[in-house]
Amino acid sequence: VIWASASDTFFSSGLDANYMLSLDRSEKLDMFRQLFETTRRVFAFSKPELVLLPGHAFAAGSVLAMAADWRFMAEGKARVSFPEVMLGISMPEAMIAMLRTHVGEHQLATLIGTGDSFKAEDCLRLGVVNALSPREELLSQGEKFMRRLFQKPLGGFRAVKKNLRRNTLAFFENDPSLDDFERLMGFNFEEALRAT
Repeated sequence: VIWASASDTFFSSGLDANYMLSLDRSEKLDMFRQLFETTRRVFAFSKPELVLLPGHAFAAGSVLAMAADWRFMAEGKARVSFPEVMLGISMPEAMIAMLRTHVGEHQLATLIGTGDSFKAEDCLRLGVVNALSPREELLSQGEKFMRRLFQKPLGGFRAVKKNLRRNTLAFFENDPSLDDFERLMGFNFEEALRAT
């Protein structure tokens, strides 16, 4: 699977702030639970997944990109950000564990503890993306990479992916930190959405 965007400037900016502001507290929690389940399904999908980032990926857009196996990003001005801390919330522990599988323990605080946005070169250095290419070559490079994978037995890939992700997927099945959202979704969260 190749995930792409119709936009040249954005992969995804995440959940729409205006829409989130229109929801009551229980509807917001339901939206986060749906995002959590979607992320789990992408992360658990048994076939190879590549995300092409032609432009910015923020918040839920970044999280969904990280759920795939690989990410190729366009060189230039595009940025990736995990701004949950600026919204007064924390990324659920299962999602943090998912990021850890790609970037390692020592990069997590930089990525999710600051709310900063990272340029393409920084994303490559931090392990957020696997390759950079000119925007106009992003799709062709992604297709070339995936064609190379198609030459290998799918059963072997599925077995490796399952073994690599087993512990994190088990965490997705029972993540107690989801309950923290209800507590954190107060005035600071609403103010942060308005500022966004």
